[in-house]
Parts: sequence; structure tokens; C-alpha cells
Amino acid sequence: MTTTQSPALIAGRYALDLVLADGQGCQVWRGTDTTLARPIVIKVVAVDQILTYRAALAETARLGHPAFVTIYDSLDHEDQLAIIQEAIDGDSFADLVADNLAPVVVARIGYEIALALAHAHRLGVVHGDLTTATVLRDQWGAIRINDVALPPDSAYFAAAANILAGGDWTVFAPDFRDDLRALGVLLWLLATRHAEPPAEPAGWEGAADVVPPPLRECIERLISATHPAVITNAEEALSTLRQVIRQLTPAPSPIAKIPPWELPRSTLDLAPSRPKRQPPVRPVEQATHTPVEEPRPFIPPVSVGPVSHRASNDESTWANSRIARHVPHTSASDRSRRALDLFLWTMILIGLYLFWLAVGYVVPGWFGH
Repeated sequence: MTTTQSPALIAGRYALDLVLADGQGCQVWRGTDTTLARPIVIKVVAVDQILTYRAALAETARLGHPAFVTIYDSLDHEDQLAIIQEAIDGDSFADLVADNLAPVVVARIGYEIALALAHAHRLGVVHGDLTTATVLRDQWGAIRINDVALPPDSAYFAAAANILAGGDWTVFAPDFRDDLRALGVLLWLLATRHAEPPAEPAGWEGAADVVPPPLRECIERLISATHPAVITNAEEALSTLRQVIRQLTPAPSPIAKIPPWELPRSTLDLAPSRPKRQPPVRPVEQATHTPVEEPRPFIPPVSVGPVSHRASNDESTWANSRIARHVPHTSASDRSRRALDLFLWTMILIGLYLFWLAVGYVVPGWFGH
């Protein structure tokens, strides 16, 4: 690819920091969005590839799925096309292979990729170039997919045809089945711990004890078009991988029911207990004899009102019998207060009577009536 010398800034906003890759179609830079102060990836596309990349951008813009790398902007720059996209800080496919992932983790990665492919296929979008260079794992552990609808890497797919005797694989116009086969190749690479497709025909040699049968069968159904139960669509791939994950996930151990008396002793039980204080022993000569108090006879309370006809000496009868009526008791102070109240009311009534006489007889006499 021939490109002109790129300036420090594109559109006065996107700074070019470091060249990450220089391929046939574009030059990939690590950059910074100076306006939003965030890291980005800038692809500077050559003139002869602009139409191809514009068509791929149109397909990517239709997806809107979080598994696909986000495209922030695209603009013309010095007769070239600059694509501004999300920067993924995480692991490459080679890093995933180096981690020696467990088979159930491999199945979960395949499920995430199949979920994204199912969404794209529903919209009629074919990835077409699903290779080890387009699959990443971000810093949050999610699988991200890049380079949607770009021309396929012919050398990669020619080597991938050697896996499980898949036959010739020359991709010019990829379809949905090619995406599923590419998914099977990626799972085979992760399961057998290969960073790239082998140059020679390869199967399960040396990995038979590493890859469990459910995952092995799922990968064969994805890769081989002649398999009796070949997977033909992304929805079927999702269902199959879901079953594989369930089969490979160990069941939780049941919680044994232990009776309380067989539970291990707690730290409080094992702590040394404080010895009880013993009362001082009094000498024999100083000991005094305490007479034992004889129990008093039970005397039932006096109550007013109906009483149960049970025996009068039955204590429970008296305790559960009907509550005796309350007998009011008037003290000397209560009697004095009541007498004072009676006197005051009497004086008030007399005063009202005198007032009525004055108004009815005395006042009219003053005016000659």
C-alpha cells in the first residue's frame, strides 16, 4: 500500500500516535480523540480500497450490536479515507490461545461469537472475514469482532481448509455458511491451542484427551459440510453451543444436611470457659441453722359478683375465674372536693336566679313600666 505522509492531526481533532499495522488495504494507527480525550484506532484507507471500505462501513452501521467494534466517524483526508473506530484494550486471539482455556470457556467464547453472527445474519449481513485477526477480548472479558464485510483473507482460509479435512476453501463471495465454518475453525484453534491454522492437514491428534466429546462434535458439525448433522444457521449454532456449555459445566455439589449436634464446634465453644466461683465454705463451728419456713395456706381473695362453683381451695380456679367487680372507694379528700363542687354550682344557680329577677322586675320599674 502506498500512502502519503500523514499529518499529526486529522480534521484538527484526531491525533496519530503509533502505527499498529500496515496492510494491503489500509494503514492502522493508534491515536487519540483530542476533543473527547479518549483513545481511538484510525484506519487510513488507500485510494484503490475506498469503495470497498465504504461498503463495509455501510454494513457495519446497520448492526448496532455490542459485540462488534464501534465505528465513531469516517471522513475524507488527502484523497484517502480515514475511519475512526473504538480502541480495544484487551487480549488478542493469540493471547487467548496462550491462556490454555478450559473447554467450557472455549464453548462460551463460541457462544458469544455465534450470538453476534445470529444478529448480523438476521439483518442479512455476512462478516466474510472471521479470522484470528478480527476476534479480540476486551478489558471487561467480552468478545469483540472487527472488520465486518471486508474482503476475506484468502491465505488464511486456504490454510484453514486443512482442519478436519474440510476440503478446499476459496472464499470470493462469502455466505452465512462460511461464517459458521470460520467459527468452527476458531473454536478448533482455541481447543487445540493453535494460534494460526496449520499448514498441514490436522485433526484431533494429540488433543483427544483435551477436547471433550460434546465440544468436539459441535466443532465438527460447524466445519464439515458433509457431516450428517451439519449446522446450517447461526440459530442452530447457538442452540448447540448452549447445550455444550450445560454439559461441560459441573453441577454444584449438593449441600449435605448435617444435624445440629454433628456440626463442628464454634470458636465460642472451643474457648476456655471461666471457672465458676464457688461459695466459701464456712467452718462447721460457725455454721448456723436456718429454719425452713413452712408454706402458708392459700387464702382465696374476696370478690364481688358471680364466682365459679369449683372448690374454694382450688388455686387455679381462683386464678382463672371471672375478674371481680371493682368496688369504688371514696377518700376524705374526694368527699371534700365533691362538696365544694356542689356548693359552687348552687351559688351559680342562685346568682342566675337573682339576675333573672333583676332583669324582669327591677329594671322595668326604673323606667316607669
